[in-house]
Amino acid sequence: MKKRNKCCPLKGVCRIFGAKRWLLPAALYVLVWVCALCVAAVTLAADTTSRRSGALAAAELTLADFTLINAHTESDTLLVSDNEDPQMIYTPAAGKMIQSLTLRLEYDRYPYERCLYYVTAEGEPFGQDKRVWPVENADGTVSFTLPRGVKSIRLDPGSCTDLHMEFSSIEVNRPQSAAAYFIPDGGSAFALLVLPGLGAAALQWCADTARDFRRKEEKDT
Repeated sequence: MKKRNKCCPLKGVCRIFGAKRWLLPAALYVLVWVCALCVAAVTLAADTTSRRSGALAAAELTLADFTLINAHTESDTLLVSDNEDPQMIYTPAAGKMIQSLTLRLEYDRYPYERCLYYVTAEGEPFGQDKRVWPVENADGTVSFTLPRGVKSIRLDPGSCTDLHMEFSSIEVNRPQSAAAYFIPDGGSAFALLVLPGLGAAALQWCADTARDFRRKEEKDT
């Protein structure tokens, strides 16, 4: 009986990467890093255009620019919480974007949980699924980085009653260097290092399984 030529969808992968298994993870790492660099370059170009048009302009805010909930001011720079859930809500003017919030402030004691909620649609309630956490910077400031398309933000600056917060500066869209767009944060760096390896392992397993299955079929024919 004449053997039928079975076609394996991963036959090309088996041939190319079968002998030199290091080629597959190397190719995936190169592909992922090139894509990450392209995304960073596109983001830099888009932000540069937005800054030039004024939509992503850097600005200094004061406590008066926020709608305060469960908190009150005792001076132009001093905010005091009324309970364990103080909230500071800010909505940019029409046509304006907000992608980061940078604070310089001092607490009279440890503030416990701090986070920044955001919404991407008008009338949308703030929720746990859309929030970011603070990053402590070397210059003593605290920053929050937001995704694109944010319509409004709600800063929860602490989780204590009668917490005194002295704000030295509040900045939105603080300028950053072009190089900063190409330096991944902790989570992104972890993903760039781990995910290509996991993907290569999964593809190699599929290729090995398909090759073994094809050999078994040819043997049984």
